[in-house]
Amino acid sequence: MGITVASFGGTVDMPMMAMFRRLERASPIGLRHVAPSPALRPYVSSFSLFHADLAEIEEPLRADLPQLRFVLAGQSEVSLAGRPAEPLLPISLVGPMMAAARFRAKGPVLMFSATLLPAGWAALVREDAMLYRDRQIDATHIFPSAGDVLDTMMKLPMVSAMTEALDRLLIGSLPGPRTRTDLSSRFTAITDKWLLGAPSPEVGDLLGQLELSARQVERLAGRLYGAPPKLLARKYRALRSASLLRHDPAQWQATAAEAFYDQSHMIREVRHFTGLTPRRLQIDPPIMMRLSLDRRNLDILPPLAALT
Repeated sequence: MGITVASFGGTVDMPMMAMFRRLERASPIGLRHVAPSPALRPYVSSFSLFHADLAEIEEPLRADLPQLRFVLAGQSEVSLAGRPAEPLLPISLVGPMMAAARFRAKGPVLMFSATLLPAGWAALVREDAMLYRDRQIDATHIFPSAGDVLDTMMKLPMVSAMTEALDRLLIGSLPGPRTRTDLSSRFTAITDKWLLGAPSPEVGDLLGQLELSARQVERLAGRLYGAPPKLLARKYRALRSASLLRHDPAQWQATAAEAFYDQSHMIREVRHFTGLTPRRLQIDPPIMMRLSLDRRNLDILPPLAALT
C-alpha cells in the first residue's frame, strides 16, 4: 500500500514518511515496546510505538492500564466502556480501563504511548483515578509541556528521539522524594502481587496483607487503580485467563475451574474485559488484540503488564 499520511499538524515531512516506510517493510501493522529510563521503571510499564499502514481499522481493545498517548499521524476514535465513539485527542491521557473498548482509525496511523503503572498514576498524575476511569482527557492539563514533546516527536520521528523526549517529560513530572508517600508505594506493591498471586484473587487476602480497614483499602484502590478491589480482581482474573488462552492453553485448563464458577461465567467475564469470547481469543484474535496479548513474552515489562 502506498503511504499518504495525514496528521493533526497538516502535511507530514520527509522524516516522518521515511519512518513509515521503515515500519511498513517490517509489517503493515505492529506494536513495538521500548523500556523507559531506569528512573521511570517503578512508574511506567513501557513506551510503545503503534503503526498501522491500513486504509481503515476497527478492532476491540482490552481493558488496560492508563496510557499517555501522542498521535503522530492518522485520524482515530475510541469508544470507552460502551459509550459513543469520540475522537482520540492529539495528546490524551486515557484513564484506567475497566471494560473493553473499541478503536477505529483511518490510516496510516502512528502513535507513541506511555503505559502507566498504578504507582506511576500516584506519582505522575496525582489525581483520583476513579474520576478518570474509562475516560480520555487532554493530557496537557496534567502535563503542560506535553505539546513540546509532540512537536519534538514530529520533527525527529525516530524511536530513540521519541523515547528521550518522553523520558524527560515524565522524569521532570516526578515529585520530589519528600512528597512521595510510602503508603502509596507499599499499597501498590502489595496489591500488584495480590492481583497476580491466584487465579481468582480474594479480597480478604489483600486486607490481611495490607493491615488496613476495608474502607481504607477501597478508597486507596479507587484512587490508585480506578476501581475497588473486587472489580480489580475480576479484571485481572479475566485478562490473565485471556493471556493463558493464547500462550498456555494447558495451564488455562488447569486454572479455569478455580477462577470461574462455570463456563458461562468465564465467557461473560472474558468478553466484558476483552471484547471477545474465549473461543475467538484462542482461535482467531484480531491483530491488535494479538499484539497486545503477545507482550507476555517481553522481558522489559513488569509482571502486572506482562502476565495479563
